[in-house]
Amino acid sequence: MIMLFFFHNAHLFDVIYWHIKNSQKSFWATAFVVFVHLWSMPLLFLLAGASTWFARCYKTGTEYIWERFKRLVIPFIFGILIIVPPQIYVEGLSKSLLKGSAFYNYPHLFAKDPITFDPITFSNYGHHLWFLPFLFIFSCLDIPLSLFLKKKSGLRFISRSAAFLEKRYNFLWSIIPVSLIQILLRTKYPAYCSWTDFWFWFVFFIYGYLIMADQRLVRTILKLGLFAFITGIGCIATIGYFYGAGFLKSQLVQPKLSAVYIIFMSVYALAAWSWVVVFLNLGMRFLNFKNQFLLYAQQAVLPFYILHPTVILLIGFYGVRWNLPMAAKFILISGSSFVVTMAIYEFLIRRFDFLRICLGLRIFRDA
Repeated sequence: MIMLFFFHNAHLFDVIYWHIKNSQKSFWATAFVVFVHLWSMPLLFLLAGASTWFARCYKTGTEYIWERFKRLVIPFIFGILIIVPPQIYVEGLSKSLLKGSAFYNYPHLFAKDPITFDPITFSNYGHHLWFLPFLFIFSCLDIPLSLFLKKKSGLRFISRSAAFLEKRYNFLWSIIPVSLIQILLRTKYPAYCSWTDFWFWFVFFIYGYLIMADQRLVRTILKLGLFAFITGIGCIATIGYFYGAGFLKSQLVQPKLSAVYIIFMSVYALAAWSWVVVFLNLGMRFLNFKNQFLLYAQQAVLPFYILHPTVILLIGFYGVRWNLPMAAKFILISGSSFVVTMAIYEFLIRRFDFLRICLGLRIFRDA
């Protein structure tokens, strides 16, 4: 999550669209944003799938969906009404599209896009909060799969899959589904958070569930760290070549089926999977313990995710105008945004039951 926080801060300085922009753009900020974008959401969904495996061990389907509804859907609705409007407001001010107070403009601070049978609708209305309904839907779709995997035939499938994938380099076969999704769907659904990304991330969600279901897959991840790192570096170099050759924008914004397109999407999927394995490997090696700090962070992670982009944009609205070098702006905006976000969580969200419910937390006092 901390990497996602710096991702959104760097977004103020890259060449990619966001609500607020610094007048000067940074190549390094752009490179960082592209790199983190490559693997961050696949990793988050994989971790969510892994946590789902633990949750489904102790909850019935009805209990699980109700818990997910409170954890994900209620914060999404609250976010659309309270968290997202300030983002639209400061964007409107920065582009001279709005005048007057936020209260006066509140009725105009909502998306007016048509609601369609496309997951991009969640992004249009919820902005960064699209992750919440995506995860809720994935959790619902996972129920029949988890029921199957608990049966003898399902357990046999997991065991055979683990036995196959733990053999040297056989884990690479798991890249095929995510590659095919990119190749077959990206030309029709190129937009971010549309059907291509939906199914792409759903596969990572399922992978997280399956990895936790058999310790042989966990051990395989632990063995693949160096190989995944070398592969990831090679993929980044290849993507850099595509960028230098002028192919990158065309393959992402207006992709057309061709040999170059197939190669690029295959490399893109391989890069995402490789870096997910790298960071998953690091987490398994160095974060496989519990202490008070980690317990606190686990409780804070969802409210922090919901709050931090809005805080960054509110501070960044003024910060990008400071007469300072870009690096100084980045440090000051990042530091102040982190302090403010954590202060809101600690002194407001964490201490009031109503706000705990709105931000997806259980009603109890933390130790």
